[in-house]
Amino acid sequence: MLNEGINEMWNLICGAAATAYNNTNARIGVGNGSTPAAEATQTGLQGASTEFKAMEGGNPTSGTNQKAVFKSSFGAT
Repeated sequence: MLNEGINEMWNLICGAAATAYNNTNARIGVGNGSTPAAEATQTGLQGASTEFKAMEGGNPTSGTNQKAVFKSSFGAT
């Protein structure tokens, strides 16, 4: 996770002003960055080509198996 996501998660847990990651607001993003691994201080996707997609209907889901599931569909590469 990146620092900004961790801080947002704690805001949500503690009831501070934050936007919920629900079907309307959550997105999944992919990028073609050449950085070998994510750095916690990054503030967005890396690379010259990035794309974000909204959640598929019924996602995200949570409350079972100690996890949350986020699902988006991307076209062929």
